[in-house]
Amino acid sequence: VLIGYAERLPNGQGYHLHFQPAPQCVADKDLSTAATCLNLAVEQCALQVPAQYQWGYKRFKTRPKGDKKVY
Repeated sequence: VLIGYAERLPNGQGYHLHFQPAPQCVADKDLSTAATCLNLAVEQCALQVPAQYQWGYKRFKTRPKGDKKVY
């Protein structure tokens, strides 16, 4: 399993792709341990270029008519 992310280059010059092996714990039989390990790996990627990480994400921005707004 590999972890990867794209780093945007300045002035629209493209991207630099980064890949690294995922920590062994992502294959743990305990799903909670595996998920925690994967989340930490994603966090490590975000910390490499934090200005480029999408910190805010309104997943439920569009709601069905009449539903309560969550943001």
